[in-house]
Amino acid sequence: FMLFGFFALAAGMYLLTATTTERGHESPDHPQAGRPTRLRPLIPIYIGGICMGLAHRGVLSFMPLHMSNSFTDSVAPILVGGLLTALVLASGMFGQILGGYWGDRYARPRLMWLIILGNIPLLILMTYTTGMALVIMAIAWGVLSFAYQPVTNALISDFSSARQRGTLFGIFHGLAFGVGALAATLAGAVGDAWGTAAIFLVMGLLLIPGLWAGWLLKRSLAPL
Repeated sequence: FMLFGFFALAAGMYLLTATTTERGHESPDHPQAGRPTRLRPLIPIYIGGICMGLAHRGVLSFMPLHMSNSFTDSVAPILVGGLLTALVLASGMFGQILGGYWGDRYARPRLMWLIILGNIPLLILMTYTTGMALVIMAIAWGVLSFAYQPVTNALISDFSSARQRGTLFGIFHGLAFGVGALAATLAGAVGDAWGTAAIFLVMGLLLIPGLWAGWLLKRSLAPL
């Protein structure tokens, strides 16, 4: 904790000295100048964020344990479980890049719906696979799950005014991480009752309301 706290302190000191006072987004010539906030499309985005936050936190909380249970024949199963989870998280880097690329080229409401949809079968497959098949499914999930963030960040920007954007981002991530934190308790109860594999199935089912919200957003808006 002290080591990572030091990294955070160093980053904070750098940002303190590097912060700019440039406020170009408030210029009358900026493409988003004068854009009003549209609360109606933000609601399904927030619902999707809550569902994805629940699934994300539930999966990552118990993935190291589930990976170690799947590789009990290795010399150090706990170490293997941790390393494989780190590999899944590292794959999220490519997901962030892909999400940003897709979000610049395709309709973002449709992308949000497709990403949530793609998460569900991957989580179900993670329930019923072991060994290297599980690792492959988990990496694919890591890429697709992290692709969600740049897409929804851009969507919030699409429907928010420059004046309120920071607050609306804060609400989105507060809901995603705050409500998502409850997934650790739910996933723990599921794991105690039916084993760690069942956690991924339940987290996939939790995405169904988010899928519905994404469908509503996709249907009600023209491509952006």
